Amino acid sequence: MAKPANIIIADESALFFYEHMDMLEQCGIRAARNNPLECSASSAEEYGSFNVDHPLYGGAPISVLVKEASERRRLQAITCRCCPEELPKGSFYKMRDGLYIATPELLFARMGNFVSVIRLAEIGMNLCARYYIKLDTGRIDDRHVLLTTPAKLVRYLDKAQAVRGAGKARRALKWVVANSGSPYESKMMALFAIPLWAGGLGLPLTHMNYDVSAGRLANLTEQGDFCIDSVNPRLMVGLEYNGEEWHQDAGKDNRRLNALSALGWRVFVIDKSVLFDPERSVQAALQIAKYINMRIQWPKNWREKHRRLRKELGLLV
Repeated sequence: MAKPANIIIADESALFFYEHMDMLEQCGIRAARNNPLECSASSAEEYGSFNVDHPLYGGAPISVLVKEASERRRLQAITCRCCPEELPKGSFYKMRDGLYIATPELLFARMGNFVSVIRLAEIGMNLCARYYIKLDTGRIDDRHVLLTTPAKLVRYLDKAQAVRGAGKARRALKWVVANSGSPYESKMMALFAIPLWAGGLGLPLTHMNYDVSAGRLANLTEQGDFCIDSVNPRLMVGLEYNGEEWHQDAGKDNRRLNALSALGWRVFVIDKSVLFDPERSVQAALQIAKYINMRIQWPKNWREKHRRLRKELGLLV
């Protein structure tokens, strides 16, 4: 008896799925034992039973993988993409019989075919993030388990050098930092930490959502230990993104910043108006650089690259 054809969700559709899914194992999703591409769907009839209206795939057309170029079909609700390379173990998850999805590691490698290095770094941070976006409400919530980590991405890319897009993914990976708490935290980290030569603001930020012990000040701040959005722990400097949850208790926020200052930390608050304004972002970067005794030397073509970076991050108004 012939094996049933497999449908493999990939690329933009897989990215949307991961952005809105929390615990994979809770939904019965497991690592695939075999390569589902060896028996991928290739006809309109084989795709006929697939629910293309499922909200977790981000809407039609849904991106799927096939093994050979000859298996691609022109379908209104399906975009078939060829993946002929030999793929390492850890490239697919099995969702149910006949339905698979590219793992975050394969997704990261393949997205190098479709987006810039800057955008790919942002995607990498969101795949390694501590948050997901609830599909029904659009609210941000904490993940129970990270989807992947920069270390796992490194190991996969070392084994997947033949995968198209992997070269760009390796270049983007040096800017990927784990533990982002929101999409805007990822954008802030990319904007302020990506080097000047690539159009960023070049600050030496190395960690996201970094835990700082409140120590003797825990009782005074009413909130125990602290977590700072983006930091350099060696320099004891950080950035805090001012989201909608700020100002609900301005007194508590100020006590928190004062307590961190008493512990030797300097935290700069970045709100949406600064993030989206190139001149205000530059002024914030210069202020931070002055505090850490860092001299910023703008490359000759920096403004052009900076505008391109902002466009890739969706930070142009």
